[in-house]
Amino acid sequence: MSFLHPDCGDHSRLGGKGAALARLGELGFEIPAWFAVLPDAVWSDGELSAAVGSLGAGLFAVRSSGTMEDGAGHSFAGQFESHLEVSAEDVAGKIAEVRASASSPSILTYCRERGLPVPSAPTVLVQRMIVPRCAGVAFSADPVSGNRNAAVVSAVAGTGEKLVSGEVDGEDWRVGRFNEIVERPATSLLSEADAILVAGLARECESASGRPQDIEWAIDQGGKLWLLQSRPITTLGLTPDPHDTLRVWDNSNIAESYGGVTTPLTFSFARRIYESAYREFCKLMSVPHDRIEHSDDVFPQMLGLIRGRVYYNLVSWYRVLALLPGFQLNRGFMEQMMGVREPMPDEIVQKIVAENTGSRSADRRALVKT
Repeated sequence: MSFLHPDCGDHSRLGGKGAALARLGELGFEIPAWFAVLPDAVWSDGELSAAVGSLGAGLFAVRSSGTMEDGAGHSFAGQFESHLEVSAEDVAGKIAEVRASASSPSILTYCRERGLPVPSAPTVLVQRMIVPRCAGVAFSADPVSGNRNAAVVSAVAGTGEKLVSGEVDGEDWRVGRFNEIVERPATSLLSEADAILVAGLARECESASGRPQDIEWAIDQGGKLWLLQSRPITTLGLTPDPHDTLRVWDNSNIAESYGGVTTPLTFSFARRIYESAYREFCKLMSVPHDRIEHSDDVFPQMLGLIRGRVYYNLVSWYRVLALLPGFQLNRGFMEQMMGVREPMPDEIVQKIVAENTGSRSADRRALVKT
């Protein structure tokens, strides 16, 4: 079969971009009609005309969908040829150009710099063009700061190709998790409602895909929002969320008790025991009830299970130990008791201490009272 449609059932043959669109289309996302041309496909003029005609009248987009494209590690964004506003008569020629771009100098350089194999000719997507009032890109999380609570929306008039390629700068919006506008341009193409709608689409793609997404979108002349493509934000892999809770894992001590692989059932028992034992220990050491209640979410997070291994969550341990009278005086002993290979940075510990005991003299008075 020369052409595959989104409902073909075998997404693996559609390439990276096509597989994502097919999956999201099945979930009800509004995506312009398209079909895929396999890398080794041959066809007659009549077959291609029929396939293009099935998408409806108008112009078309012809884009690559390689197996290495739009992945979590490498997006290949802008590397393959991409053609917009293609007439039905020119589709065959543009398919050939997209295929040939797999061996272009830019692709070869991209692969060499990242230690990747040279890609073979990609699957090519032929998609009905939306005639947009405006279009652009959106990120379900901020790709620069790493903030997972802020969606970023960029828009330009007409098609988004010049924005995607970096030829022009669009207007930028930042939309918070609860649809509050965090940042907006002085003058804008989008209304506030439009920006919230696009940010919501990016977040829906994230929910459907299980990771933050970089999407392309368009709003047509009638005001309808369309999803054009969705791929993972590759730059977030090593970027921590500045608003996330700090976690530092260490197993230099607990590995003696839980050596080898630990099952989830055993871990759930161990976590419950640690939570209960240290909660009761705080009561025994005369830690005020309201301080224990204030740290109620800390006790269940003293341990973590990572790839079958049990670890101390050191930040939670320091928070629990900081509840105890005399922590600032006996911190070194307590760190030795935990068996950590190197202490937590002092600036982090001091923030934890400030949340719990306040001054060193207050800590000393609390110790005397026990």
